[in-house]
Amino acid sequence: MTIKRRLVVNADDFGLSDGVNRAISEAHAAGTVSSASLLVNTPGFADAVRGARAAPALGVGLHFNLTMGAPVSPATAVTSLCDQRTGRFWSLSRLIARALSGRVDGGEVALECAAQIARAKSSGVR
Repeated sequence: MTIKRRLVVNADDFGLSDGVNRAISEAHAAGTVSSASLLVNTPGFADAVRGARAAPALGVGLHFNLTMGAPVSPATAVTSLCDQRTGRFWSLSRLIARALSGRVDGGEVALECAAQIARAKSSGVR
C-alpha cells in the first residue's frame, strides 16, 4: 500500500498586521503556504479575516495569544494575565515568571482561550 504524504506549510501570526497578512496571502497564492495561524486580538485581525475569505483553500487555525496586546475578555476578568494599569497582557517572560510562582489562574487562561475561540468563530473564518 502506498501512503500519500502531504506537506503542510503553516504561516504563523496571521492577523498580526496588514503587512504580515499580505505576505501570508502572497505566499499562499504562490503555492508556498497552505495554512495560517490566526491571531484574534491584534491590529490586523479584520484584514486577515478578509484575506481568509478571499482564499478559501487557505487552512486557518487559531493561534492562542496570552502575551501580546489586550485580551478579548475584559481585563478585569483575567487579572492574573494582565497588567491592570494598562489592560494589556504581561510579556512572555513576565507570564512565565508569574506562572512559575503560582500567580496565573488556570480558570482565567481557559476563559480567555474560550473568548478567543468565540471571536474566531464569530468572524466566519472556517
